[in-house]
Amino acid sequence: MGAEIVTIGETMILLYGEDTTAPLRFGEPLMLDFAGADSNFAIAMSRLGYRAAWISRLGDEPLGELVLNAIAREGVDVSRVIRDPTRNTGLYLKHHDATGVTRIQYYRRGSAASNLQPNDLNADQFRDARLVHLNGMTFALSESCAGTMRRAVELGLSCGAMISLDLNLRLQLWTIESAREALGPVIQNTTAIFGTEEEFLDYFGVSDIDEALVAAVAQGPRIAVAKMGAWGLHVAGGHRRRRGRRWIRRWILGLVSSLSLSIRMLAQGEPMRRVCRRHAWRLPGVPRT
Repeated sequence: MGAEIVTIGETMILLYGEDTTAPLRFGEPLMLDFAGADSNFAIAMSRLGYRAAWISRLGDEPLGELVLNAIAREGVDVSRVIRDPTRNTGLYLKHHDATGVTRIQYYRRGSAASNLQPNDLNADQFRDARLVHLNGMTFALSESCAGTMRRAVELGLSCGAMISLDLNLRLQLWTIESAREALGPVIQNTTAIFGTEEEFLDYFGVSDIDEALVAAVAQGPRIAVAKMGAWGLHVAGGHRRRRGRRWIRRWILGLVSSLSLSIRMLAQGEPMRRVCRRHAWRLPGVPRT
């Protein structure tokens, strides 16, 4: 059987100081790892027992091999990853400036994943998908990446999968206007939208998180979730909103339980309308329908 959960996006090599508090200019030894929102999501779903696949491009070089093998060891299907002999795997540095603020420095322009193409995807890769998870940053990498993400939404919807979107705006890569233009049509087709409080406020152009989440749900998603740092989560669905740390455990357990039940129902041939109803009322913050 194919993957129940499909994610698409770039995973890069991460370099960071062995002494995480020391600025790079001090020349401290660097540690090497890999990181990517989409592959992290696939790994998490694999650990929960789902068949998860990650689709991307990597350089056909040792760093690409490192990323591919590490994700495969987590039980994620990486058979759809394309190895590009003409482009390198992306890389970024995580460090602290003189004031102690964490900074991210990207070396990803022209990377293998920035050359993702819509024809990298086909219907067969999505035939068993129950959830297609995307993140906004991938739309910003190139026009071909944006086209690939739009193609993923089309293929996911055509097979009856739910679509979830992590805003992950990364406004150092593009403008908020470009983000709205690219993500607006996708949000209309999502079941769930996630992001930080700051991302929701920036994207919807408001100063109040309640207003931002209501605006998000009004565009189509059944649930909108803002990450509030130490304060936990702020969740909206339908006309209800919840916030605070006391909420987190109940919401996460509800989400995981709901996702598990939805995938099982879809796999057994239940109609999408019934599954969406069942999925929605089991989530805290979403009214029973």
